[in-house]
Amino acid sequence: MLASAASADPMTFAAELLHFPDLFPVRHSGERWGAHRLVLDFAGGPYLLDGLSERQERGLRERYRDLCNRDPAAAEAVEIRVFRAPASDFREPAPEPWRDYPLELAAEANAVRIASRRFVGRLDWRPTPAAALWTPIEGPATELVGVFENFLRVLAAYRLVELGGVLLHSAGLVEEGRAFLFVGPSGAGKTTVASLSRAEGKLVLSDDMNVVLPGDRPQAPPRTENLPFAGDLGQISGPVGRYPIAGLFRLEQAASHARRPVDTASAVAALIANAPFLNTDVHRLDRLSENLTRLVERVPLETLAFKRDAGFWSLLSGDAA
Repeated sequence: MLASAASADPMTFAAELLHFPDLFPVRHSGERWGAHRLVLDFAGGPYLLDGLSERQERGLRERYRDLCNRDPAAAEAVEIRVFRAPASDFREPAPEPWRDYPLELAAEANAVRIASRRFVGRLDWRPTPAAALWTPIEGPATELVGVFENFLRVLAAYRLVELGGVLLHSAGLVEEGRAFLFVGPSGAGKTTVASLSRAEGKLVLSDDMNVVLPGDRPQAPPRTENLPFAGDLGQISGPVGRYPIAGLFRLEQAASHARRPVDTASAVAALIANAPFLNTDVHRLDRLSENLTRLVERVPLETLAFKRDAGFWSLLSGDAA
């Protein structure tokens, strides 16, 4: 599940998360946790974590397993420098699940500042992307993973837009090698659709966030792949699978199953609303809109009205309702 994110007023950015928000780092510097390095290979990456302690490296390797196969010397990886931060810099909130803790962004033309529970981070374009993360967390593993996953969600979203794609808050399902993505606000039925589909033997990529990337050749359809971020249905384990996108749907709960087209302008607006982090960044909204326009030209968005059973799959397969 996505941490709740908001673009903050620059004057009040991180004021509820940090004791001294005016001291937010302005450059990638500080004391490294250690000399360990780890490459995570998933959409938008690979991502090189540099400056980990042995304990951090071990905990993250255990969590990400099959995504840690690259050589840490990989030249093309996006570098994430990892630094220590004093625990006393962070305000201690009432205990809440990691996934529900607020995450604040402050976007600038050439940088994005990130603040959340027990970490702050920066994304900078100089001109190539580079990132830095400051945290007091070395363990336990649940807290460590919470820090890195919330940071990596933001980084992946920005990287995907640079690559012509988008990160969508959606349910991603696969039938016979083809992917179908379902968007909608909280409560629209993404987890319900995913759960019903899993019971029918479909592969669930995520009921939370899914990747969209251009096809790997000029006439190829847009594609998706599983991300290492858990949703309500849990974490998909194993190596990355890549699938052509055959359908894109906006969910609408109804008394019967039906599908209907959505005009291009409304489709782009609906997808922007489901593109976390970037949809509140005025510096990158045009690029996001361009990517989504190209997407719906290749895979038009449709509204899928559905009731709480898996009968909607007959519509997606082209069979009679």
